[in-house]
Formats: sequence, C-alpha cells, structure tokens
Amino acid sequence: MFKKLTEFLTNAVKGVDPLPPVYQVHTDGTRCVQCGVCVYNCPMDIPIRDYARQNQTMTDSRCIRCGLCVQRCPRGTLRFEPTEEPLNGNVIPLELVRRNGKQPATIQPVRHVAAPRRYLILGNGAAGISAAEEIRRRDPIGEITILTHEPYPAYSRPGIAYLILDQVSEKHLISRSREHYERLGLELVYGRATRIDPSARQVHLDDGRSLPYDRLLLAVGSRPARARMPGNDLDGVITFDTIDSARDLMRRARKAHAAVVIGGGITAMEMVEGLHHQGVHTHYLLRRDRIWSSVFNREESNMMAERITNMGIVLHFNEEIEEILGRKGKVVGVRLKSGRELKCQIVGVAIGVRPRLELTEGTGIETDRGILTDEYLQTSVPGIYAAGDCAQIYDRWTGQHKLDSLWPSAVASGRAAGANMAGARQPYVKGSPFNACQLFGVHVTAIGQLGASRDEEEDLNQIRFLSRGSSEVWTTEAGGAYVSAFDQQPGSSTRLIVREIDGEIRLVGALLMGNQALADPLRDLIEHEVPVDAILPEIQAGGETALVAVRRFWEAWRKRREPDSTDLREAIKV
Repeated sequence: MFKKLTEFLTNAVKGVDPLPPVYQVHTDGTRCVQCGVCVYNCPMDIPIRDYARQNQTMTDSRCIRCGLCVQRCPRGTLRFEPTEEPLNGNVIPLELVRRNGKQPATIQPVRHVAAPRRYLILGNGAAGISAAEEIRRRDPIGEITILTHEPYPAYSRPGIAYLILDQVSEKHLISRSREHYERLGLELVYGRATRIDPSARQVHLDDGRSLPYDRLLLAVGSRPARARMPGNDLDGVITFDTIDSARDLMRRARKAHAAVVIGGGITAMEMVEGLHHQGVHTHYLLRRDRIWSSVFNREESNMMAERITNMGIVLHFNEEIEEILGRKGKVVGVRLKSGRELKCQIVGVAIGVRPRLELTEGTGIETDRGILTDEYLQTSVPGIYAAGDCAQIYDRWTGQHKLDSLWPSAVASGRAAGANMAGARQPYVKGSPFNACQLFGVHVTAIGQLGASRDEEEDLNQIRFLSRGSSEVWTTEAGGAYVSAFDQQPGSSTRLIVREIDGEIRLVGALLMGNQALADPLRDLIEHEVPVDAILPEIQAGGETALVAVRRFWEAWRKRREPDSTDLREAIKV
C-alpha cells in the first residue's frame, strides 16, 4: 500500500514546478468563481468546499507542498508569494473571499489522520465502483476494498441484453480493467458477506474471513423476484441479470425448442428478444392488457405489440401461469390460469427485483422495501452508507423515499455516497428519471414522470416489485392536472407530459419511440425544470406542431439559459 501511495503522489505532482522552500499562497478573491479546482486537485484532501458566511484561514500540517492548488487554478486566483519568516512546517494559509454576493468557498482545517481511513464497499456494480473512484479522487491515501462474489471486474449490466443478441462480446462489457483497480489502489476481494458487525466495524464472510472498515458502503444491488407458483424450482426456470445468467440463457437456448417468458418490463422484453434471436420459439405472457404498463400508454403498447408479433413471437395478454410443469426435475411446459397448456423447455421470469436486505438484519439499519438513507446516503447507523438498487433514497419529484434500478441513478448515488464517506458532506439530489434502450429494434427513451398508468385501478404506490431498468417515479402521480401531447407516425411516436407547478407550466415527462431527435432537448427542459408557458398552445395542439415548438424553444433557451417567455414566443414563430 505504501508503494502504491508513493506512486500515486509522485504521479499527482508530475509536471509541477519546484516551489521555494518557504512560501505562502495568497488569493485574489475577486477572481474566484468557486470552480472547486483547488478542492478537487489537492492530493491530500486539505481544502474542503464549504460555503461559510465569513472568510477563514487554513493552516494544515498535511500539506505536501505539491502546489497543485496554485498551478491548476484556471482563473489565476491563487498565487505564490515568498515569506521572510519560516512557517510552521509546510503550512499554507489560504483564504477565498466573497465575490458578487456569492458565499465564499473557504478552506477549512482538515483534522490530522493518524492512519489511512479504511473504506469497505460491498458490491462491484455501478454504485460500488463509482463510489470507490470518487473516494480515491478525494482521499489518495485511504485503503479501499471492494467485495464482490462475481469473478469479473466491473461490467455493464445493461449491456448483457446485447450479449444475447450477439451484438457485443463479453470483453466489450467490461467497463474497468483489472489494471484500473491496481492503478487506483483498489483492492478487489472475492467472497460473500454473511454478517455485518457495526460495533466491531467488521464484515464477516462465508469462508470465515472478516474485513475491517471505518466507512462501509452497501452497494449490494437487488435480486430477481421469484415466481410464486408450483414448479418454480425446476431446472429450466431462469432469470436474467448477470453475465453468468446470460451465458446460461444462451447455453439452454441451444437445446430448447420453445420458451415462455413472464414479466412486463424491460428485462422481460430483453429475454423475449434474446431467446427469439437464439432460435427459440417464444411465448410472451403479460398479466395485463398492454406491454410495460407502468410506462407505455395504450397506443405505445400497440405499436410495440405489432412489432413483436411481426417477428413471430406469440403474445398472450391478460394471462398468467398457474403451474410450471416438469418431468424428472426439468421444465416441460406451463399450465395457464385459462386452462391452456404450452410446451416449453425454458421459463424466463422477469417480474421485478427486490433489494438485497439480508445483511441489514441485526444491525440496527432501518429498512422499508429498501435500505433507508438520509440525503447524504448514510443509513440509520453512523458510518454505514447505501447506494444503488438496494437504497431507498429521497426523491425530489415526489417528496418520498423511492427505489430506483436505473443505471445512471446507481452511478450518481454511488458517487455521492463515496464523496460523503470521504468527508464531503454533499447531499444527493436525484436527477429526473432517464432510461434509453433498444427493444425489438425500436429505440425507446423514457424521461421524468410519465403518468402512463392513470387508468389503472390499483394503487401504484403499492407496487410489489420494481422492474430492473425502471424507476418508481415513472408510475407515480403527485397530483395536479396533466396535459398529454401525443404524436404518432409509422415506426415512431412522441409523448409529452406537461403540468402546472407553482403557477408555471413545465414539462415533467416524455417518452420517445423510434425517432430520438428530441431526446436531449426534452431531457434538458425536464431536468432543469424550465417553464414552457410560452409554447403551451403548441404543446396542446400536439402532433408536429408541438415537436417543432419544443425544438425551437430548447434552442432559444440553450442560447440564453434564462430567457423571457415573450422573447421565446417570438423565437419559436415559424
């Protein structure tokens, strides 16, 4: 570890001019734009961004005199100035002052750490690796250990859908090489955690080992929900969420003649398409009257259904399995609740996911359907954090704690958790739900609140499972009147959801199928909560009129960022 630390610090200061033996760093506060470069580049994590009301001066004995704070300041705010009197060790007084009414980014003392902090991350998925990288960016000397039960470095789980379509190879799924772990000083440990001991700050493994920690992150993800029906344990009942499960699907497909897949979300459709591509005659069962009912409206579902049936896949709406039939321990078919029987050798189950909560038992960590965290991703037990699929995090759209299995959300929550574990005290602000995928050759992008399920009789806040690749925010309506503009053309459709919030008209959701030209503009307008009062008549008109108006509005907004509605109305005129 000492050798890795030495190499890291050596690389950090390469190219930096030697400094005088005794010096001070002064600031020209009027030039500071609070970009944070001085904070983020310090290899010893000495400066800490803190918007305080008064100027503060920092002296810290941890400074290694690398000079990165001065050398890399893009505004020339910081400068070296020799001093006649020797300072106490390698001390650099810094202060940043108020500029243009902004609160100053001040430099505060960092307490002396006698030994490197020990970070332990359970899980090597999107949240786990993102947290590890953020910790290393802020703490160059901390000991970071990642525990995983899979024999691979971090890989793209959404990418396994393209693996079974033979569009990518396994090596293309790997997102971090083993050299990447070594370069950052991340220790990858293989094994399964069985128990957390918060009082001893240790995690016990199934092989008898134990791992100590000062800060612990639970990024253990979720597991596929099991089908609750007779025969669910037969050989041939499969799920789909890892490289190994993709290998298993392709192996079974080589010998199977027919398959049945159940589930209404993205994963189920990926399994259906993958099995069909592998040459297996596939039946797709949905217990409702449309596809992806938490997101698609009826027109969108019909469009996708036509695409699926034209490929030769058999769709069964309003149908469920009563029993999985077996012979000699293997799947041979299914009996439906309608009484019909279908022969098959594979039953694909994708009815949702459940956060892994077993490690929280007996720890005092509070849970609901997931691991509850505060806005800093910390659980009810100090020093233990949670991120990714397993975490139930506060959602700014609804004011509630929500589960989210979207890949970008796992990355973002992992980074926020890593920053806070390293001492940043940085609240996690959830962005607008966003997911882009390709289903049966159709590009689909879902953004924000879609309100697709308003006609459902059941209370969708009581959903049993969350589908992988989905967000609960999509199926939640927080009240208020919605206006939906829908434009459908051959092979393409766009739906916009508009709502009045605090007296302003805003886009709160969008779903695009096929043509993706408006994906980035709509994401910008929704994410930044831009009022769209100026183009409400065009949106209400729907069709091509609405789409052209949104494009021109976005272009004008992007140029001016905070434009006047009157000016924008002039800008969008044809």
